[in-house]
Amino acid sequence: MKRLAFLVFAFSLLSARAELPPLAGDGITDDTAAIQARLDAGAPCVYLPPPADHYVISRTLVIRSEQELRLDRWTRVRLAPRSDCPMVKNADWEKGNVRIAVTGGVWDFDNTNQTMNIRAVYTDDESLLDRYLTPAQKAYQTAHWPPSRKFRRERYRGNAFYFENVRELKASGLTIRNPGTYGFQMCKVSYFTVEDVALDYRTWNPQPVNLDGIHLDGGCHHGRIANIRGTAYDDMVALNANDGYCAAEESDISDIDIDGVYAEYCHSGVRLLSAGAAISRVTIRNVHGNFYRYAVGFTHFFPDRPASGVMDAISVADCHVGKCAQPACLWPLGEMPLFFFDAPMKIGQVRFSNVTRAERFASQVPTFKISRGCTIDRLVLEDCRSESLADGPLVDFVNEGEVKTLVRR
Repeated sequence: MKRLAFLVFAFSLLSARAELPPLAGDGITDDTAAIQARLDAGAPCVYLPPPADHYVISRTLVIRSEQELRLDRWTRVRLAPRSDCPMVKNADWEKGNVRIAVTGGVWDFDNTNQTMNIRAVYTDDESLLDRYLTPAQKAYQTAHWPPSRKFRRERYRGNAFYFENVRELKASGLTIRNPGTYGFQMCKVSYFTVEDVALDYRTWNPQPVNLDGIHLDGGCHHGRIANIRGTAYDDMVALNANDGYCAAEESDISDIDIDGVYAEYCHSGVRLLSAGAAISRVTIRNVHGNFYRYAVGFTHFFPDRPASGVMDAISVADCHVGKCAQPACLWPLGEMPLFFFDAPMKIGQVRFSNVTRAERFASQVPTFKISRGCTIDRLVLEDCRSESLADGPLVDFVNEGEVKTLVRR
């Protein structure tokens, strides 16, 4: 009887698979419907076999609860031209999903063949537009100026992955190539792991700005982000409790471990952003690289918001960092300290330990700077040092704010 039941089950499974549309994987045929059919069939693990060339999709792949989308490490999935959508998202943003995983793959957003990111050219200065944009890009920017300042989920935002309202999310062993904006964006996601992610950002549309790696918005709690590597033209990892019209929700972020951020000639390593919503219990370890903005930024960002940023129980350890020059860009940015405290900001406890700044060229930018209007209850700097191959000492510590208790050892 058991054997008969097994044979019936196996026949049913084979029949279901036989009815699924075939996968082409030739780099030409649109495989969206074939891949989505496999996800819609409800299997707990949908595995895409190695293609003859690569898979092409033209619409967002939708993953449901208790489902994994698995690819071999170097299987490429490319977004078709003018698709203008995320490559992967979860199914239910309102009621939420549980236990979702994406494993493997090279996810190629192909940003030069998508609509350009208008927020990368947030200006009406004709001389700048003429200098940095093609005639077609300038025409598009002019026609769509100014961009909307309201968050709408259905609007094209240039992110390669988008997950909202998910409990137990895991993304691992994958490459994100050439997104329009953020590589991997999450909002209201808890008990998550994002690890072993390569950021392969070779092109941009139209400027090398606003290209985050792993980006968390409000409501994210109890997560681990590890071994993120590459060069992002914004934050490698961003924890933005307040993100304006870029986020579905602005709210507290807590209990996040970040371990391993590796970058060269990069905008910034880790950003914490609060303009009222709290960020707390965050551990940042093993940030290695050189940055033209900062290695770790405690930022407020919104000059039009009077509420102070709120942060507490932040630990930064085992970092080896330096400064570098910004690439040519529409938005030339002023140099910033490697560890920057913005204002207005109210911070409880912050600890830095085993932090090395190494510079090959002369720099007057301080290692640590606390801005006027920033208050820190307790700041610990333990085994923090600077090394320079250039003539002249490096500026170590500038305090224009208020530190109630400073411990250096």
